[in-house]
Amino acid sequence: VTHSYTLTGKPETDLLYQLTGGQTVFSYIAVRGFFIISGYLIYQSLERSNGIRDYLWKRGLRLFPGLFVVLLLTVLLAPFVYHSETPYLLNREVYGYFIKNLSLLVGQLNISGVFEHNPYPSTINGSLWTIIYEAVMYLVLVGFVFVNKRLRKPALWILFFVSALLYYQAIDFQIRMFNAHFGYELSAFFIAGSLLASYRVDEMNQKLFTAIIAVFSLLLIVSFALHIFNYARWFVLPVWVIALGSRSFPILKDAAKPFGDISYGVYLYAFPVQQTLAHFFHLSVLEMMAYGFLLTIPFAWASFHFIEKPAQKRWKNLQIHLLPYLSSVRDSLRISICSNVHLAL
Repeated sequence: VTHSYTLTGKPETDLLYQLTGGQTVFSYIAVRGFFIISGYLIYQSLERSNGIRDYLWKRGLRLFPGLFVVLLLTVLLAPFVYHSETPYLLNREVYGYFIKNLSLLVGQLNISGVFEHNPYPSTINGSLWTIIYEAVMYLVLVGFVFVNKRLRKPALWILFFVSALLYYQAIDFQIRMFNAHFGYELSAFFIAGSLLASYRVDEMNQKLFTAIIAVFSLLLIVSFALHIFNYARWFVLPVWVIALGSRSFPILKDAAKPFGDISYGVYLYAFPVQQTLAHFFHLSVLEMMAYGFLLTIPFAWASFHFIEKPAQKRWKNLQIHLLPYLSSVRDSLRISICSNVHLAL
């Protein structure tokens, strides 16, 4: 939804951009909100995991199966919107798009000849640029396994402030190589979400969440009015996002239950779906929002039920059947090594 303004070539019509006097846009709030929620949920996942290996496997299964399929579908379907003198299969960028984005090491957002005449030209899936930062933060949290539980909150606070300060330093000194300023900013919001998870805010009373939402909504409005959102966002936005996400809305829960967790699928498919619409049709912002939403949901639903969920289920089954065997092999090796050492002595 938030990309609709840009993908129709009308970013200046973004309602939040107009209301805040150019201080922010809906897509900015959406991306930072995504990292806040991710930090919150991933920290909880870390605490529930049975060691580092279990945690990393779960994170990998969350990222890669869905990413692999969306990249594969993109490469297979791109010929329908491809316009170039170079034959599609001879275009090296086709293979680079798949390999580079799947590796997470080097991103590639375009294939020459695809979407070049769109209102927002060339970019196939503009959402993918954030995945590398997400993956890095998964690895950063691994370090907290080795931190005493009593020291985790202070460590998270330190990491949060350091990330925010490095962001301003990168902006001030224009250190924009590898988009370092984005990395520092997104990591700060991710850590802010983890901080809130460490304080067990999900156990608070629902009425308290309602009060927090009201207060922090007011603080957001005040920060826009005083033109201090650039500073207030670090503290106001995380609390507002998590409070809003933690507040129980039975009607919404019941409506969303049949779909499952389609959030990652929406993230993966919305941009290319909307770019395809922009390629074939001249749509208004509202039309792009409506059609983009209606067409993205089936892809996201299929991604969760046929790709992500089965991958996670197979890992659980593998744990049940394989890990006991690996443990017995490990114990046998230990006994064998100890016996050999004893005989040698």
